Amino acid sequence: MTTYLTGRVGQGIFVLLVVSILAFGLLHLAPGDPAALLYGPDLSAEELKAVRTAWGLEDPLPVQYVRWLSRFIQLDFGRSYSDGRPVRDVIFERLPATLYLTVSALGIAVVFGVTVGIISALRPLSWLDYAVTTVSTVLYSAPNFWLGLLLVLVFSVWLGWLPSAGMHSVRGPASPGDRLAHLVLPAFVLSLREVASLIRYTRAGMIEVLGQDYIRLARAKGLPEYRVVLDHAFRNAALPVITLVGLFIPRLVGGSGVVETLFSWPGMGRLMVEAAFARNYPVLMGEIILVGAVVILGSLLADLAYGLADPRIRYGGRRR
Repeated sequence: MTTYLTGRVGQGIFVLLVVSILAFGLLHLAPGDPAALLYGPDLSAEELKAVRTAWGLEDPLPVQYVRWLSRFIQLDFGRSYSDGRPVRDVIFERLPATLYLTVSALGIAVVFGVTVGIISALRPLSWLDYAVTTVSTVLYSAPNFWLGLLLVLVFSVWLGWLPSAGMHSVRGPASPGDRLAHLVLPAFVLSLREVASLIRYTRAGMIEVLGQDYIRLARAKGLPEYRVVLDHAFRNAALPVITLVGLFIPRLVGGSGVVETLFSWPGMGRLMVEAAFARNYPVLMGEIILVGAVVILGSLLADLAYGLADPRIRYGGRRR
């Protein structure tokens, strides 16, 4: 187990290094000058060069990358071009809002996706199964921004039940009920694609398992149906679902930019969009590396959870 974890950590560090090289190069080769964007087009050539020199943008790209990497190893992500604040502070200031949103979206996805997938599998080829399959396909194919606009139009504009933007009301103190009301729409929009994925995987896994001999034997012994479904069928069908849930975490964090921008949610996704428009390279690099680390961590957690669910899985050549 220790050997396995050491190898995975080494692989993760190598992947982050490759990601940092590619991201740094692509960001700096993209059109647009952060100095001109931040200080306006009225700067003279001398003033523009002075600003670029102060930020180290006049140095060759390999020199800039080595300087960034040496700071990153010391957990110094540099300073934001827009206000000069440390990137670490800028990101960590937005991190709680993103965690609040993504954890809520993940919970919604797991509860609804697994439950509906099991119900659909218990009634294969019925009208309910066809309806669930059709809806999940539509949800998986529809863009987040389109679903978000549609839900805002229905629940905020027409019905007036839910707020359309922000994390809390600007007037008065933010009560738990007010925060929950602001969370509902963005969390559901962010989770809908993952709900569709879980429905499809859970349904397929359950249909395959429910046809096995040991399920028929469990029913022949007179076990209650809920025990047959949950203790015997779902436990074996859950292995690919566990892996999928582990990969949802980085997908939700990395894909929250559209949802956070649409709902004016003050999280990391919206920060990344703002930094991209401003060519704020240090903030973008910090977020890219953080999302990359979350991807690696989510994959590792999925593998470990897979092993806990199935003791036959071996790590490092030893049986767990």
